[in-house]
Amino acid sequence: MRPFAKLLSTLVNILLQYAIAVRGGEKVNIRAEELVVGDVIDVKFGDRIPADIRITASHGFKVESKLSFVVKIGEHVQRFAD
Repeated sequence: MRPFAKLLSTLVNILLQYAIAVRGGEKVNIRAEELVVGDVIDVKFGDRIPADIRITASHGFKVESKLSFVVKIGEHVQRFAD
C-alpha cells in the first residue's frame, strides 16, 4: 500500500466511531451508526457517548461536558443521576 493510501486509511479509521455492544450475550465491536434503540453498550473512560444515552448500571461513573454555548467557554458541567 502506498504511504498516502495507508495514511488516509488510518485517518478514516480514527474518525469512525465504534461502540462495544452486547448482542446475543456477547460483547461485539460495531460502528456507532449500527447501534439501534435498546442496544446495551459498554462504556469506558474517554469514550464519547450520545446525549440521549440511558445509564442502567455504573461504578464510579462521572460525566463532564462542555456547553460553551450555555456557560463560559471551557467551563465543565457535571451531570448526576436524578
